[in-house]
Amino acid sequence: MNVGSSLSPEDVPTTRLVKDLLQDYDPRLLPVRKFGENVSIAVNIALRQLMRLDEKNQIISLNIWMRLWWKDPRLHWNASDYEGVNQIILPFQNVWTPDITVFDSASETMMPGRRTYRPIVLHDGTVIYLYPTIISSICPINVLYFPMDTQECRIMFGSWSHSGIEIDFQPKIPTGDMDFYVRNNEWTVMSFPARRNVAYYKCCPEPFPDVTFYLKIRRKPLFYILSVLFPCMLTSSVAILAFLLPPESGEKVSLNVTILLSLAVFLLMVSDQLPASSDHFPYVGEP
Repeated sequence: MNVGSSLSPEDVPTTRLVKDLLQDYDPRLLPVRKFGENVSIAVNIALRQLMRLDEKNQIISLNIWMRLWWKDPRLHWNASDYEGVNQIILPFQNVWTPDITVFDSASETMMPGRRTYRPIVLHDGTVIYLYPTIISSICPINVLYFPMDTQECRIMFGSWSHSGIEIDFQPKIPTGDMDFYVRNNEWTVMSFPARRNVAYYKCCPEPFPDVTFYLKIRRKPLFYILSVLFPCMLTSSVAILAFLLPPESGEKVSLNVTILLSLAVFLLMVSDQLPASSDHFPYVGEP
């Protein structure tokens, strides 16, 4: 006799649990017990890869693992009533999730793929939502000390629709997670702290909290030293030889013109990678 075939779907504890939880559940409504309460969202991200820092357009692209925690009192159950089931995974569309947004996003698509992944719900009403995504954010670049420069990019997460009266944001831990980071060939991550901020806008009197991650990175200068700075210095030093040439040789002018053209090529190589800024002109590009 096949025992499994004799069980109806109603006899499976997870089936009963899902049916009971979602019977009167509306994922469009905030997960609060009564009007006036707010939802506290704990935020953390794991930095998987620094994909690109576009200095010219001042945009940073990151591969991250988004991690969110909050309490939904409507998704609470007694595990002993369901044969010890203490967690369940539900489809995205069946559970309320915050409209978390990258405030300084430089991409038309906001955190692609997040609706594909499913939240984990614990028996005490805790919802854990983990998903990988790619984000692009505005990052002002200061190239004054190029190629030995350090940059700090701010990645701000918050709700676009709800104020702090309805949804609050807090960092889960004081820093972003670097345990799974794939090292970048050009940049070294110096620090990645997280901080809660509260902003007020002219349009609205309510507070708007956010969690901001401050990604501080330092450029690895060896490539630029060997391919740009060293040849440039070597070329400049050759100009001294022009003074050793006898005047009757007629090569002084041609040598200096060749050196000038070489320096112009190196300068173009550098300027092609840097933003057109008059505020922080790199020392390496100064005459």
